[in-house]
Amino acid sequence: AVMETGLRFQPVRGSMSLGKSQGGLPPDECVEKEDDIIKDSRRLIETYHDSSKYAMLRIALGPCSPFSVTKELMSKSAKVAREYDEVLLHTHLAENTNDINYSLEKYGERPKDFIASVEWDRSDCW
Repeated sequence: AVMETGLRFQPVRGSMSLGKSQGGLPPDECVEKEDDIIKDSRRLIETYHDSSKYAMLRIALGPCSPFSVTKELMSKSAKVAREYDEVLLHTHLAENTNDINYSLEKYGERPKDFIASVEWDRSDCW
């Protein structure tokens, strides 16, 4: 439907893989297996993403936050996105002191250092 309106559209394939029982924020029933997330991310990019100049439809990958996915999924998502042209990355980071404290407790580093360690400190991320 959006294509009929003439609007540029960049949906983000969000993901959550770290449920409460594993120390994450989302309820366990809301998380997915990481292999399924990566497989579906590739499917969406290969089916819908248009990397041409002035494209009207581009896909981005968006692991929700460092407290909703594993460090491994952050890295895998970046690797997958960079296998394709013009696929961007999006996440939520350090939105409040709880987020900062979580990063220090879980990973032993501040959010900016965490994000660098998973190679999300680049111009293809927002």
